[in-house]
Amino acid sequence: MQNPLTRRILCGLLLLGCMWLAGCGGKEEEGIFGSSVVSDPDETAGEQSGTSKDREAVKELQSEWESLFPESEGNILGLQFYQGEVVRFRMADKTGISGEDGGAQEVSVYASDVYLDRADGSSSLLVADLQEEIFGSMWYMAQDGNIYCIMPNYENNTSSVVKRDGLGNVLYEVRQDIRVSDICQLAGGEMILLLDDGGGINSRPRLGELEPETGIVTELPQVQMYFEDVGIGAGTEGLLILDSLKGVREVSIGDGKSRNIMEFSGTSYKLGEEVSSGWFPEDIRISEEGNAEFLWIDSGQGVIEKLGWKQTDRISVVMRGFHFNNGWIKDAVSAFNRSNGTYFISLEEAGEDWDDFATQTSVQIASGGGPDLLYGEVLDDYIQGMLDKGGFEDLAP
Repeated sequence: MQNPLTRRILCGLLLLGCMWLAGCGGKEEEGIFGSSVVSDPDETAGEQSGTSKDREAVKELQSEWESLFPESEGNILGLQFYQGEVVRFRMADKTGISGEDGGAQEVSVYASDVYLDRADGSSSLLVADLQEEIFGSMWYMAQDGNIYCIMPNYENNTSSVVKRDGLGNVLYEVRQDIRVSDICQLAGGEMILLLDDGGGINSRPRLGELEPETGIVTELPQVQMYFEDVGIGAGTEGLLILDSLKGVREVSIGDGKSRNIMEFSGTSYKLGEEVSSGWFPEDIRISEEGNAEFLWIDSGQGVIEKLGWKQTDRISVVMRGFHFNNGWIKDAVSAFNRSNGTYFISLEEAGEDWDDFATQTSVQIASGGGPDLLYGEVLDDYIQGMLDKGGFEDLAP
């Protein structure tokens, strides 16, 4: 158990972090900026105005949003990147509703039209008078113009894959004994499914390859998947996988080898922070400039998020600690970095070995280096030794 002085020091460190986040306001600059550079505290402790030698060329992820389609009647069934452009599947309900007798009642057979909308404002009718319940389904167009409709059943965690031709005619319907949460087609033509067995915290997403002619799904165990993997898309060489906490990686479905394309770790970026509705992106890709692009359904409309690295000059402040995945600390750092024109805060997260990370931090601080701010009980068992050596100052009143 920690002694009272230790607890006061830890509280003081956290208080110092909160003071930095809440009190260092400045003129607003466009975007969010940060760095993974560990700076000597003496070099960043000057006046807030700073000088040119106090500042560093640093970068942080900046997100830009753009609406893609004009408002239209109906519900969105899917958004995707298709042959270099963004397309939207939209369902327009044609069922007649009567408000007589104090309640809404259907007065005609259920029917809906499905449209394919393009970002240039054009629209074409895909299926007319469809007398099937398709609300909540996911539609995706393959390179050959055929359409795959994913019909989820959340009660028993299964899905049906319905394949239609370009005119909307059903070619087959195959029931899958697992829920399909995403679909994409790779450059080589492979149809890949993101699978969810509904096991909650005890499960991990899985990948499967859909055989286009039969609808049979073969799992791809060679690709390592993680609990936070929430979306897939087509990469230039393989499959893009979106980890909601760590970022985007590209994997080979042949041997499972992967490489990081864009990392979120160590930044104040939060996936979906600006989206008022919708859990995860509808589709993802990497642009020629190296930016990540996500398609979202937000308040019933299609929007694109473009995520890229931007560079600026500010005074580096490094915050090191655990639990940066929680919403509060990333929200606070993000708000500070957006509003302050002099300082930026970057996040350094601990790895899997807490003891090793704490030892490394204590050694760095003892030698006059290390982070500027600590968040959480990073040093814990090492705090008393650092106090004895004068590494920390007691901020408790």
